Amino acid sequence: MKILALMSGTSLDGVSVGYSKIEKLQPHKGSLVKSAVFAYPREISQALAGLAGGKRCTAEDLAIVHRAVGEHYADVVERFLEKYALPYPELISIHGHTVHHKPRKKGSITFQIGDPSPVFVRADVPVVSDFRSADCAAGGQGAPLVAVADYLRYSDNTRTRAIVNIGGIANLTYLEAGKGINSVVAFDTGPGVLLIDAAVRELTRNNYSYDKDGKFAQQGEVSKKLLNAIRRLDGYENESIPKTTGRERYGKKFLQKVLDRAKTIALSPADIIATISAYTVLMIRLHLRSLELTRSGVDEIILGGGGSRNLFLMSQLKEGLPHITVSTHEDYGIPRDSWEVYAFAILGYLAFHHISGNIPNATGASRAVVLGRINYPSARSLE
Repeated sequence: MKILALMSGTSLDGVSVGYSKIEKLQPHKGSLVKSAVFAYPREISQALAGLAGGKRCTAEDLAIVHRAVGEHYADVVERFLEKYALPYPELISIHGHTVHHKPRKKGSITFQIGDPSPVFVRADVPVVSDFRSADCAAGGQGAPLVAVADYLRYSDNTRTRAIVNIGGIANLTYLEAGKGINSVVAFDTGPGVLLIDAAVRELTRNNYSYDKDGKFAQQGEVSKKLLNAIRRLDGYENESIPKTTGRERYGKKFLQKVLDRAKTIALSPADIIATISAYTVLMIRLHLRSLELTRSGVDEIILGGGGSRNLFLMSQLKEGLPHITVSTHEDYGIPRDSWEVYAFAILGYLAFHHISGNIPNATGASRAVVLGRINYPSARSLE
């Protein structure tokens, strides 16, 4: 089945698009034919950042952005297919952009913006959207959802694997060797590049939007004092799984507390960026260590997300986990920063075929449910 998937993450670097072919679920057979990222128009990215940051708005403001994002998605679909001379897919899968995520033990709230209607009206193919609401209704946190794709593609009879995605937020899926889907554990480990990007913008007065290749971090020294202070400010490592997080936790207020603490230690901007970057890696390592102690050792980590292109993060992770093989999705045929868009193609496939897509162990839901709702193009009209 040919599926086009679209999504954008907390880093707000644009709309990721992937054209995939899903041939078989188990044993999994599928491929990512082409992927690309299309930047948001400035007014949309600013509006999304404002909403995600808690900016007060009217119902009209929300409705306008919701529609504008949907129209932009429809434009992106047309531009992508034309640019790469690809035929129209059989299905389009839209994650949308998360502007609010508040996990709770009961009654989690998550909201993805982006009206799918312009896409299915213009593309004239079925469109799956709103993937997270059904899991929340079943008592889950609506995340992480890529765990089912991690399981289908990477579960192995002899190797225990951890699939780590470093996007705006970092998340981890633990796949114990030889075990079935009910043994899968998945959760957010803490900040990915969200906090790093915000620090770079603040410390360079918006001259840079992110730490490309980790160059700023590589020029600094990690401060143990600041690293320990961030751990005390956060405390996320002590929360029990299943757990998820987002910009609501690691937004401007949290960054300001970190920067205020850094001032008392007299650190350079590069030192601050290095330390915040090291915190992302520390949280991944702490959670991996906990899994190794309570379950079994990890043989291989498979990395994805834009953060996996940050050489400082990669070197810190390899140095901190010398006993584990570190690979990327590219080693298995998919660009490392396109894994999530491929995963949502799989989730779209599951929804279209009425197959449950959440893993209760990962999200905390009471049961497995079909994720997403589908808009169909009209096949006939009343006479």
